Amino acid sequence: LCIGDTGILLLEMPFSEWSDSMVKEIIALNDRRDLTVMLAHIERYLKAQKSSDVWESLLSKGVIMQSNAEFFLDWKTRHKAQHLLKHGRIHIIASDCHNTKSRPPKVGDALESIGEEGRKLVEENVSAVLSYSRHKIR
Repeated sequence: LCIGDTGILLLEMPFSEWSDSMVKEIIALNDRRDLTVMLAHIERYLKAQKSSDVWESLLSKGVIMQSNAEFFLDWKTRHKAQHLLKHGRIHIIASDCHNTKSRPPKVGDALESIGEEGRKLVEENVSAVLSYSRHKIR
């Protein structure tokens, strides 16, 4: 279930508030020597997780946070998305593209919208994530 041979497990969680046992399970998966957990679509979970302790515990354990490009493009959410990226709460920008007509990938547009500094940060994050994952596997 990992992305290629990286050992990165892209994990999609329920939109409802997560129980303590769910958070502990994410951390336990991430603590495995052969896995690195990347939470998909974190912008979808922000409202449901009422406690910032959830995010702090996951981030402190090295869980990778992925956000959809659309979060950076919607005028209602783009400032929050950029703030989270700048403060290390989003590591990877990806697409939730299921097809090219109704849900096209907009990663290029998102990267353009965050400017040069944001793009460099995302590139560094991608490089670090892949390096970290490979290092954990060995």
